[in-house]
Amino acid sequence: EEDMFTQRSLRLKALDAVVSWLHRRPSVAKVTVLLVPFVFVAQLLVLAVVFALPVSVSVPLLLVVAAVVEETAKTVGIYAGFAASVFERTTKNAVVLGALSGVGFFVGEKAAHVAQVVGLDRLEVGRAALGFASDASPVVVAALLVAPLVLHVTTTSIASVGARYGKREYGVALTLAVAVHVAYNLAVVSIVA
Repeated sequence: EEDMFTQRSLRLKALDAVVSWLHRRPSVAKVTVLLVPFVFVAQLLVLAVVFALPVSVSVPLLLVVAAVVEETAKTVGIYAGFAASVFERTTKNAVVLGALSGVGFFVGEKAAHVAQVVGLDRLEVGRAALGFASDASPVVVAALLVAPLVLHVTTTSIASVGARYGKREYGVALTLAVAVHVAYNLAVVSIVA
């Protein structure tokens, strides 16, 4: 309550709210899992907005926005923890935190993929959002279930190493992580399509 009435910026208040959930390294995974529903809501909102656009525009736009939203959600807890000195600013610690957050996001994302039950995977834009089609071969489906774990751990570790240095470095590393994520998304869509 005291934080609400301070003269700090909204961004700093939001970081304070995230920091209040951080105690030890594993708490980063918990924060990330708690953000998964917000990630899906943001992605579904973008899906609804771009639905009427041609597929050649809507799918790439959705893939970029999905990467930005996911990478931000996965790393905001780590950045907040470093900014508030909850975590020691070492590269090893940043990689461990990135791995924990990546695994947490993977678990939360897979648990939330129940959205396929409503038939979202039957639409081309829906397949892009969910990551695979129901008619894909079992080998492709298995690879596409494990590959996101590697992606999430890798990209989150990239951004968290930047976050350990400060705001500007976090922004640069987050941009690099988003670029890797977009490249991965484009590769998955081209394999599945």
